[in-house]
Order: sequence, then structure tokens, then C-alpha cells
Amino acid sequence: MLSDSLSVRDEAMDYSLNLALRTDSFVVVLLLVNLNKGREVGTKPAEIEEMEKNSKKALEAHSDKFRQKGVYLELWLRVGDPISEFLKFLAGIGSFQAIVWGGTEDVISRKGSSVGDHWVYKVKGFVDSPLLIPSKREQ
Repeated sequence: MLSDSLSVRDEAMDYSLNLALRTDSFVVVLLLVNLNKGREVGTKPAEIEEMEKNSKKALEAHSDKFRQKGVYLELWLRVGDPISEFLKFLAGIGSFQAIVWGGTEDVISRKGSSVGDHWVYKVKGFVDSPLLIPSKREQ
């Protein structure tokens, strides 16, 4: 699962869990944070450590569900330009069966020509895996 913030949407976590169960897979949560945008000084190691701690805490609620279902859940945090960090991550880890978008809802709510403006759509051409964007079901 992929997100460009330190949090992930619940429906994306649930979708990832169910997909992993159906495909006998594990889930890698990759959080990409662009802290250097608009900053002249790089991110300090203490800031990254704090982000890792906060992101792990945010995923703890989901971790129990994954453990109970026997699905391995792994968390990765990368700081920098999202496109660059995502491609470097893929180069090191290989391919995925699917990429589930767990980030901000602005990707879902975009309409018309602005849909392709988000960075996640720009990297879609570099990967063979389908990009899945789960959303809340309308009641």
C-alpha cells in the first residue's frame, strides 16, 4: 500500500488486508513524505525518527487485524520527492501484485484533466502492477 502522508485511510488498509488474504500475500505499507518541499535545509535524522515513531503508532490499530488474520504487515518510510523515492524503493524491492493507494482523498476527488496531475498517476507508467484506489462505499 502506498501513501504520501504519515497516515493511511482505513478503507485502504481493509482493502489491502482482504486482497492479501485472497492472494496469499503480505502487505508492504510505503509512506512517502516530501518534507524538503519549500525548505532549504534537509530533514534532520531526529525528525525522521519522530516520523517513523508516529507512523508506527498510527498503524498499530491495523496491525492487530493483520496479525489475527495471519497476514504479514511491513512498514517503510521514505523522505524526499515522492516520485524519486517510490522508483528507488521499487528498484530495491522489486515488483508488487498490486499497488493500493492509501493516501489523501484528493486523488479520489479529482475530476477531468486534473486527475493525471497527481504524482501517483505519473509513476503509473513505470510499473506493471495495477493501481487500486479504494474508496468508502456510499450508504
